[in-house]
Amino acid sequence: MTRNNQPNTNEERISLRTLRYCSVANTLVLFLMHFLFALSLSACASEISKDISSNSFEGTWEPESENYWGLGDLVIENDTLTWGNCLNVSYSVLKVEPGTYYLELARNQVCRLRGDASFLILEPKPSKVEVSICKDKSELGKERKDRLCSLGVLRRK
Repeated sequence: MTRNNQPNTNEERISLRTLRYCSVANTLVLFLMHFLFALSLSACASEISKDISSNSFEGTWEPESENYWGLGDLVIENDTLTWGNCLNVSYSVLKVEPGTYYLELARNQVCRLRGDASFLILEPKPSKVEVSICKDKSELGKERKDRLCSLGVLRRK
């Protein structure tokens, strides 16, 4: 290289050109990877939402556990649920683990189930579902026995 950082020889020119092409190629590959990752996340979120309704969660569930009797039936529709004083509350699926669905209730709608409710954890069993009503998101990462959430069982009506 010369003093003003210009390539001196043909080999240096080719080497710099190759480096530039590699840099551009790496940038394009990274962009493509990020794009495909975002696309797959979007598809997963869509599949999770479909999974909730296709796994027979849509419908009416009646409390079997005494501590949930006063709430009446839980009605789960495509993107809303009604239970107790929570009327047509929108929900989103936070995550799905084998046998467990974590739902977040819309924050802009009043919903009190055994105290303030922000999250529901659904654990399906044959013709029944175990439901945990949680106020704080930090409870979602805990084992069931360690959660400070109300727990009850509902059966399909």
